[in-house]
Formats: sequence, C-alpha cells, structure tokens
Amino acid sequence: MTGETDTTTQLKCLEYTVVGLVQSPVYISYQRGATTVGNGKIADFMYVMPEDFAFERYTEIYVKTDASDRFTAFSDEYNAQIEQDTAAFENVADERCKDFDVNVIKKAKDDLQEAKDKYNDEKQNAETKLKDALTQIDDAKEEYDTQISDAQKKLDDAKSQLDSAKAKLKESKAEYYAGIESAENLIIEKEAELESGRKKYNSSKEEYDIKIADAQQKLDDGWSEYNSAYNDFKENKEPLILFGISQAQNAVDNLKLAISVESDPAVLAVLNTQLKQAQSVLDGLNAQYQSALEQLEGSKALLDENQRTFDAQKQEGQNQLDSALAQLNDGENKLAMAKTELETKRAEGLAALNSAQQQIDFAQIEYDNGIAEFTRQKADGKQKLDDAKTEYNEKKSEADEKFAEAEDKIEDAQSKIDELSSPEWYVFTRDDNPGFATFSQNAERLNAVASVFPMFFLLVAVLVCVTTMTRLIEEKRTEIGTFKALGYSNSSIIMKFVIYSLFAALIGGTIGVFLGIFTIPFIIYNAYKIMYYIGDITLVPDFVSIALGMAAAVVCTSAVSVIVCMRSLHHKPAAIMRPKAPKAGKRIILERIKPLWSHLSFNSKLTARNLLRYKSRLCMTVIGVAGCTALIVAAFGLLNSFDPLTKDQFETIYKYDAVAVPKKAGTAQQLEYLVSKVDNNKNVLNAMLCMQEECTVEYGQNIKDSDTYLAVMQYPENLDSIISLHTRQDKKALPLTDEGVLINEKLADEFNIKVGKTIKLSSDSGSAEVKVCGIFEQYLNNYIYMTPSLYKSLYDCDVEYNMLDVNLDDTSKSTEDSFGLSLLSDDRIVAVNFIASSIKDFENMLDSLNMVVMVMIICAAALAFVVLYNLTNINIAERVREIATFKVLGFYNKETSAFIYKENIILTILGIAAGLFLGVFLTGFIVQTVEVDNVMFGREIYFSSFVLAAGLTMLFSLLVNAVMSFKIRAVNMVESLKSVE
Repeated sequence: MTGETDTTTQLKCLEYTVVGLVQSPVYISYQRGATTVGNGKIADFMYVMPEDFAFERYTEIYVKTDASDRFTAFSDEYNAQIEQDTAAFENVADERCKDFDVNVIKKAKDDLQEAKDKYNDEKQNAETKLKDALTQIDDAKEEYDTQISDAQKKLDDAKSQLDSAKAKLKESKAEYYAGIESAENLIIEKEAELESGRKKYNSSKEEYDIKIADAQQKLDDGWSEYNSAYNDFKENKEPLILFGISQAQNAVDNLKLAISVESDPAVLAVLNTQLKQAQSVLDGLNAQYQSALEQLEGSKALLDENQRTFDAQKQEGQNQLDSALAQLNDGENKLAMAKTELETKRAEGLAALNSAQQQIDFAQIEYDNGIAEFTRQKADGKQKLDDAKTEYNEKKSEADEKFAEAEDKIEDAQSKIDELSSPEWYVFTRDDNPGFATFSQNAERLNAVASVFPMFFLLVAVLVCVTTMTRLIEEKRTEIGTFKALGYSNSSIIMKFVIYSLFAALIGGTIGVFLGIFTIPFIIYNAYKIMYYIGDITLVPDFVSIALGMAAAVVCTSAVSVIVCMRSLHHKPAAIMRPKAPKAGKRIILERIKPLWSHLSFNSKLTARNLLRYKSRLCMTVIGVAGCTALIVAAFGLLNSFDPLTKDQFETIYKYDAVAVPKKAGTAQQLEYLVSKVDNNKNVLNAMLCMQEECTVEYGQNIKDSDTYLAVMQYPENLDSIISLHTRQDKKALPLTDEGVLINEKLADEFNIKVGKTIKLSSDSGSAEVKVCGIFEQYLNNYIYMTPSLYKSLYDCDVEYNMLDVNLDDTSKSTEDSFGLSLLSDDRIVAVNFIASSIKDFENMLDSLNMVVMVMIICAAALAFVVLYNLTNINIAERVREIATFKVLGFYNKETSAFIYKENIILTILGIAAGLFLGVFLTGFIVQTVEVDNVMFGREIYFSSFVLAAGLTMLFSLLVNAVMSFKIRAVNMVESLKSVE
C-alpha cells in the first residue's frame, strides 16, 4: 500500500513474508481497477490472515447464490435472477443500517455525554484555585516587561535594517530569475518553431516522395506498354507483314519476268494488269510496315521527352527540399548560440547575488550577537519570575495531568463514536467487476462475429458441394444408362448417388466439426488469455449449429444428386450411355463488333467463345470467387473497423489525458480548490470541469437507458481544447450552443434521429425535451453534450460538476504517476484516471479480436483456394477431349495450358471485381451486426484491404493454374480421343 493513507489504521502489521503466488477470481484482468491512494492504480493484491486487520468488523461479504448453479454466467436468466437477489440484499442493508444506528451509535453517544458532564464540574473547581495564584505572578511580570521593552526596541531597529537588505536581495533574485525564465521561454518558443519547421519539411519531403513515386510509376507503365507493343510487333505483326512483302515482291518480280518474255499483246495486257495489282499490294504492305515503325518511334520519343521532364521536376523538388533543410540547420545553429549566451548571463547573475548574500550574512552575525546579550540580561530578570511560577506550575501540573487523562479518555470515546457514523452498504454484482465486465463485452463481440461469418462460409461451401456432385454424376452418365438398361428402377439408381452424397457430407462434416472444435476455439481462447487470468478452456459444442451445418451439407448434396439423376434418367438408356454432346458453337456478341473482333488474336477469340459457351461454369466460377473475395474483404474490413476505437477516439476525439474525480460534486466555485491544484502543476496544459451523469433518451417509441451519458462542459467555447466534436465523414467541427444538444452518431443511427429533431432527456436532475443541433463522431458509449446555460434553463438548477478533464504536456508513465500522487494527497479527491490505461485496455481487447479476424482471413483464403481448385479441376475434366485435340493439332503443352489459364484468370478477375463490390456491402452488414450497444466500429474499408483481398485471390488462382498444369500435361491424346461408340 502506498500514498498518504495511514496504513496502521487498517493493518496491525506492515511487514510480511511472501509465501506463495495466487490468482484470484476477483481480479481476472491485468487492469485491477482504481483506488484513492498512491497514483490511483491498483498494481497488485495480497491475502493476509484475518487477525492482521485493525478493523473491528468485516468490511465485505461475498455471497454465492443458486443462480450460478442453475444458469450460465452472463445469460439473460442469470442476469434476471441476480437483479432479484440484488434487490433483496439492498433491503437487508437498509435494515442493518437502522439497527446499527440505534443499538451502537446512540448508546455510545449517551455514555459519552455523561462522562463529559462529570469532567466539566471537577475542572471548574480546580481552575478557580489556580486563577488566584496566577494573579500574583502577573503583577510581577508587568514590572519585568517594562524593563525588557526598551532593550527590545533597540534590537528591533537593527532587525529592520537587516530585513530591508534582505528584501532588496529578494527583489534582485526575483528580477534575475524572471529574466532567466523569460530567456528560457524564448528559447523554448524558438525550439517549437524549429520543430514545426522540421515537421513541415518532413511533410513536404513525404509529399515530394509520393509525387515522384507516382510519376515514376506512370513513366514505368508507359515504358511497359511501349515494350509490350514493340515485342508484339516484332514477334507477331512484323513477321507477317515482312512475309507478305516478300510474297508480294516475288509476285511482282515473276510478273515482270513474264512480261519481259511475253510477246502476245492480249497476254501482256493481262500481265500488266496483274503487275499493277501486285505492285499496289506491295506498296500497301510497305506503307503499313513503315507506319508501324513510325508509330513505335513516335511512342519512344514521347516517352523519352516525359523522362527528361520527370528528371527536371525531380531535381527542382530536391533543390527546394535542400534549401529548406539548410534553413532548418541555420535555425539550429542560432538556437545553440542563444543557449550559450543564456548560460553566460546566468553565471554572471549568480555571482552578483552571492556577493550580496555574503554581506547580509555578516550583518546577520552582528545582529545575532546583540540578541545573545539581550537574552542573557533578560534571563536574569526572568529567573525571578520562574521561581514565582514554580510553585504555581507544580500545582497546575498536577491538575493538568488529571485533566489530560480525563480528556484523553473522552477523546478516545469521541473518536470511536465518530468512526461509528452511519454505515453505507453497497451491493455489487459481477457486472461491477472491471475484469468480468470487459470479459463479458469481449464475449459479446466474439459471439456477434461468430453469428455472421459461418453463414457466408457455409454458402460458399455449399456451392463447392453442389458443383462437385453435379460433375460426379455427369461423369457416371454411362454407368447410369447401363443400370437403366439392365432394368434397375429410377429410385434405386438415384439412391446409389444419394447414399454416396449422404456419406460424403456426413464424413466431411464430422471431420470439419472435430477440426473446428479442437483447433479454432483453442487459438481464440489462448489469445484472450493474454488479457485475462483465466483457466483452461472448457469445450461446450453448439449442437444446434453443428446440426444445421450438417443438415445443409446433406440436403444440398442429396438434392443435387436427385435433380441431376432425374434429368439424366429422363432419356432412354441408349442416349444416356453415350457421352453428352458438346455444346454447339454460337456467334457471340463480340463477333458482331467487327473492329474489335478483327483485331483479336486466334487465342483471344477462342477464349472469348469458350467463356460464353459454358455459361454455367462461368457463373459458378464467378460466384465462387466473388464469395471468397467478399469474405476476405469483409474480414480485412472488420479489422479496419477496429482502428478508430483507439486512433480516432483517444487521439482525435478525446484530447484530454486524465480525469480527476472529486469526493463530492459541486459548482465551479465549490471545486475551485481542485482547479487551482491542477492549474498549479507545470505539466498541465488545459483543464475543464465537466458534469457527467447517466440519462435516458426517448425519441418516439424508442427508449435508450443504458451506456448513455449527459455531459455538461464548463466552457463550451473552449471545448475543442479538451474534446473534439465533429462529423465523421467531412470532419466538420460542431459548435456547442444554447440552442440545443449534440448527440453521437451511433445513438442517432439507432433511433434514426436527424438534426433539428426533438428528443426527451431524463436523469437525476429531471426530464426535459431538447432540440438536436448536431451529430458528432463517437465510438465508445453514447453521449449527449449541452451547455451549462441550457442545462440551467431546462432543469432550473445550477450545474454540479463531478469531474475535471485535464490535458497534460508530458504523458510518460512516471509523470502520470507523479501527477496522480500529487492529486490523491488531497482527501477531497478520490480518483485520478488516465486515458493511457484506457487505450491499453482497448488495444489488448482489439489484439484478441485481431487474432479472431486473422483466423477468419486464413479460413476464407483456404476456402478460396479449394473453390478455385475444384472448379478448375472440373473444367479440365470436362474438356479433356478438347485438350487432346489441341495436342493432336500440334499445340505445345504451354500453348494448350494457356487456353485454360487465360479463361481461369479472366473468370477470377471477374469474380474478384464482383467480390470487391459485394465485400463492401458484406462488411457494412457484418460491422453493424457485431457492434454492441456501447461501441460503434469504423465504417471505412482501407484501399489496402481491397488490394490484399484481390491479391490473395489472384495468387490462389495462379497457384491452382500451376498445380493443374501437371494434369494437362498428363492428358493422353489417344485414350482421350478414342470413340465411345
């Protein structure tokens, strides 16, 4: 125990030997709570024997009710039962307080009054006798005082001169220290200006680096496009054009040779006509070739020009930054010179002050010698008076001892009665324990997350099951036809696949259940053990969710089996035993766009036809990829939504660093002692009194009565120095005026309250209707801010402030501890809370939630890989004859794989685009679902989240392509193309 409290009033022994380390269910969190001693924080706790306490009575009683045996903690049934038990305990507390007043306090007061009356009678008789003896002594003392006064006057004159010299020295010291302080303040101001300049320089440099990087990226993109066009021309177009030129030149040469040897006019006329046509073709090809070369050269020249411009701009920006840095360095040199000059003046001033002090010390010695002589003379005269008083004192001492003994007994009795003032009983539940309360809130948030994400995972997983079963049954088409030809009934054939799908769903679901139960809960629980002292996890499977998931898998796979089998069994056995005829090729919409279609390569045309030919595969792939991408975006978006709870709330909105709580609320005049004590601390920048009380908000049929607070700030015009009230989207500052109140965004969204509407506020002060003048950004709890004038007009009473918000200059832990100790030394201040501890609590909470979100991201990424692998595998299996045909026609494995890869990549890109769009809405839905009553999550999804989601999905697509390339190479041309007739 630390601080100003006298621990001997609480403990009989102050030294202990540690015999063991324990964990208490009362302190499950690393944050133990607040106290009125020390720095205001509870660091550790200890258990000692009952006889070590100095209390006569127990101060706490822990009660275990049957609610903990009958209900699960934090359940609605448990909370309802605890509310009833709390009311019963409060009734018992009232009865015990009344009984204590009557049987203990009143009896002790009566006994004390009787003792006081007897003491007063005896004391009065003794004082009368002593008074007569004292009169004789006073007469002798009067004569002695007259003689002493003359000598005293001379000493007073000498002391007056000495005091005058000391006063002048004090003024000189004050002037010296004021000058030093002024110079130091000027240096501090210049250091602040220099630091501001340094920040501006760093900001300009960061902006310059970003612009240069963007320009460099655009230039690199231009060169990339040029190189791509150049390579395409050299590899594809130029060989074709040169080949055409060569063919045309050969035709011209052959025609010229034929003309030179032909003599028939008719034949010559035909040959000349052909020669003109061939020459025209040759000229056209040469012109096309020259045009392509000129276009490439023009692009390269433009890029070269852009490169030169970029280099010039980059050099100009660097020169400006170098100039600014030089100015900063010059400012630092000047500041160093000013500090040196200050130290010189400080030393000279101290030397002068020390010299003056030496002169005063010499005068003081002379004065002290005079005092000694006066004292000697005075002692001789006083000896006579002392002899006269000796007899008086002996008699008075004897009486005083008796009186003191009686007074001590009376004071002891009075002290005990004062300590026996009317007791106060408090009934606390688990909700009042900080550790249990935060653990409950974290459990609520985790439960909200767990109630949303599994549904979307299940939908994507069902899509995989449906696709797989459809493909499986299509592969068994011949087998189905054979069974039907052999006379098997449709129901027996269908049951074969239904039983297969049923067992697959049950086995896969069972494996998934066991993997999920024995892995994910342990990961999440161990993350929370970082924050709390809690035991090992006890698994309680949610059989309802397990049954629903298993049922969904069984129903979907079985239904698909029945539907696909029925569709096949609708045909005759001979038709069923034949492979399904491939889809007929059709003209696609791109073919109708002639300019575009004519410029597409053969591979691009083939890819476009295949994509639109297999529309079901296109839809399944896009939907599957979109679902997985949306899940990843939602997981990253949920991770992004946690940032405002610490960054915006405790850095932008809450500008104060500490809250001092007085023992008793009061007006600004009554709490002047608290404001003065804080203002006298050099580490305090700003401070403002605040009244905060719980309230109930009514709007229409809606009532909000939990985690909602009415706050009244002492100086609304200076509110921005303590709390920033602004809109969330455009960060527009909201003024606090007497026209109405400001409410937070979550409360406004929950009740659909708009600016200009009227709400009803009810609190201990009363009830009143008030206009909403603004909606501000707030992430923790619900707050309604109003001015003191508006509060007084609404409730007809003065504001009684119950806390002081303080903005500190230095927020290091040692400084905060020192600040807390200085305030808590005053008994009128009961608590000092620091924002830093709240930030740490929320960071610990969000770290645990981050682990949960990371598990979801990993699961969503794994699901994306499975979806892409499954769909790609089915795509290759369906087109094995097509792949074999490409190989027979002379395509290399790389070229054959390119057809499949290009389709997969295009479908993945389409799925990613759809998933990113869908992920925005999914994130919004999830964030609003997982929010609890007293917390609002952020609404912004960072651009990096979209990039990561798209990148992960594309990475999985490329990995799947790489894996599937081995399967494409393994396709046997002969076996695949064998007739199935």
